[in-house]
Amino acid sequence: MCPNAKGDKKPAKTWRNRFTPPIMERINKAVPDAGLDDEDVAGLMPLCAFETHFHETPSPFCGLFTAEEWQAHEYYDDLLKYYNTG
Repeated sequence: MCPNAKGDKKPAKTWRNRFTPPIMERINKAVPDAGLDDEDVAGLMPLCAFETHFHETPSPFCGLFTAEEWQAHEYYDDLLKYYNTG
């Protein structure tokens, strides 16, 4: 309902396409049949929080990503929210 909200996802997609390739390459190399793309990687990362919350203990899944990768994903989420809510 905000008049400034334009729903532009291009800045977030541009950033996602920049930070996910090394992650995608690493996971696809470790699990050859995974066939993950950049969108898959960005969607997998939040599973860390969900699994941690569900089990009420830190998820081992979180260790698949580096601190820098988590920061990059946080910025991606910020871009999604900023450009979609005005």
